[in-house]
Order: sequence, then structure tokens, then C-alpha cells
Amino acid sequence: MTQVRMPSSLSRILMITLSLIIVSTAVVVAIGESTKRMFKDISQLTLFLENSEEIQPNFERSLEVYTEETKQTKDFLSNLRPETEEELVAAISSIEGIGRKLFLNISLKSIETDVEEEDSIGYQVSFYGTKTDLQNFLKELEKLLLYIRVEEINFKEVKFLETAEIGEEENTNLRIKLYTK
Repeated sequence: MTQVRMPSSLSRILMITLSLIIVSTAVVVAIGESTKRMFKDISQLTLFLENSEEIQPNFERSLEVYTEETKQTKDFLSNLRPETEEELVAAISSIEGIGRKLFLNISLKSIETDVEEEDSIGYQVSFYGTKTDLQNFLKELEKLLLYIRVEEINFKEVKFLETAEIGEEENTNLRIKLYTK
């Protein structure tokens, strides 16, 4: 048998064709993978957009709720500050009522504070009592629906007072500030 040799031009054409087929196949596979990734990205973005459509109404509702709660809080805090003279008298009576409730003989005097603020009035509350009396007074003061700040507390322990001072002298002094509108 004799071997038939292909002409070199035909061999060259087949090699070029085979090379083009391999390159074309590689390009098609690369484009296919790229297209597959692109479809996956598109589906994820579509899902994100569908989910984000629900976010806008939820955000708007959350903003409404927040605004409403903020307004309620602001109104509540505003109501803690007496505006009229009657409300101011009621606030002072409430503070004096704490003393009666705790059986303390309190003295409440209006004072000028170091830093005068237009929307506050300073008071000095004095009474004779123990540390427990002071703690109970402060707890009851906190319960009042008033905007009050305790600026200073001066307390002398009963056991350190001389016998002559016990019961006669006020050993507890508080400086408070009642905020008004």
C-alpha cells in the first residue's frame, strides 16, 4: 500500500479550518458563560427591585409612626411644664403634698438661681429628716409629672448633729429648678 500524501495547500486549509473551529468554540463557550452570569445578575436585580418596591411604603409608614410618636412625646414633655399661674400653684402644691405624704415639715422658698433662665423658677426645699426621708422625697419628686431638676442637695446626717440641733434645725436642703413654658 502506498501512502497518499495530501497536498500542502489542502493540509494548510484543514489546519486553518481546525484552528478556526477551536477558536470559535472557545469564543462561543466564553460568550455562553458570560450570558449565563448576566442572566443570573439580571434575575438577582429583578428580585431586589421587587423587594425594594415594598421598602418605600414601609419606610413612609415608619416615618409617619416616628413623627407621630415624636409629636406625642413633645406634647407630653410640654405638658410637664406649667404655663398658667394656676398650673404653677398646683405644681408647688404637689411638691408640698409630698412633704405631707411623707410626714415631713417642708419649707419651700422661691430663690434666684446662679444662672437665670427665662423658662424656670428656682426653689429651696428644706426639712428635717433622715437619709431615708431624703431618698423617699426624691423618689416622690421624680413621680411628679413636672419638669424639675435637682441642682443641689445639702444633707447633714442626723447622727452627726448635736443633741440641741436634733429636730429643731433643718438638716436637708435641696435646690430645685421648676421649668415652665
